[in-house]
Amino acid sequence: MEYDLAKEYYEKSAKLAIMNGDTAYSGIIYANIGKLLYDLEKLDESLEYLNKGSKIEKKYKLYANLGNSYTIIADIYLKKELPDSAENYLFKATDLHTMSNNKIGLTNTLL
Repeated sequence: MEYDLAKEYYEKSAKLAIMNGDTAYSGIIYANIGKLLYDLEKLDESLEYLNKGSKIEKKYKLYANLGNSYTIIADIYLKKELPDSAENYLFKATDLHTMSNNKIGLTNTLL
C-alpha cells in the first residue's frame, strides 16, 4: 500500500530498462505506473503514463500488454464520462487480446 514508494521504484526501473537497452520493457513499466495511479483515482496522470507506455508497447508489438493498457484507458474514459472514447479503446483492446491469444486479458476487457 506504499504507492508513492512503488511509483518511485517503477520510475527507477524504467530508467534502468532504457539505460540497459530494454526500451520495450520500459513501456510495460510506464503502463504499470499508469495502473498504480488509476488505482489512486489520479486519472489524468494515469492517462499520461498509460499513453506513454502504450506507445512503446505498440512500437515493440507487445500486443497482450497493449491490450491491458487500452482496457485501463477505456476505464478511465468511462469514469470521465466519455463513452465514445472508452468504446474505441475497448474494441482495440479486444482485437489485441484476440490477436495475442490473451484469454485472461480478453475476459477482463469484456467484463
